[in-house]
Amino acid sequence: MQAFVEAADVVDRPQAYVAFLANWGNEDRFCGCAFINAAAEFAEHSAGPHVLSKAHKLRVLNYLEMICAQAGAMDPATMAMQLFLIGEGLIVAMQTMGPSALLLEAASKSVAQIFQAP
Repeated sequence: MQAFVEAADVVDRPQAYVAFLANWGNEDRFCGCAFINAAAEFAEHSAGPHVLSKAHKLRVLNYLEMICAQAGAMDPATMAMQLFLIGEGLIVAMQTMGPSALLLEAASKSVAQIFQAP
């Protein structure tokens, strides 16, 4: 993920994150996110797989905050959370509905909107 995202210009990295997820979702063997799946299977917040899933998602969120700050976001923490939620929603939607141009377009437009907002 990082290599894909960081190959883009700094200002384009939030969109590159969505593009990475879309590419991943289009892979033949895409089965969703193992961490989302594990957290769902082991819903108790103290369960080992759930704890590992949360730690992974926090690392992703921290990375997104960094790329949002680098892209010039006025409020990188909030923008990162919005980007995170868009990404997580895209992953689950592609897992349940299959990848589609409509899903990618909606996610990309959402990212563009949050970066244009004052």
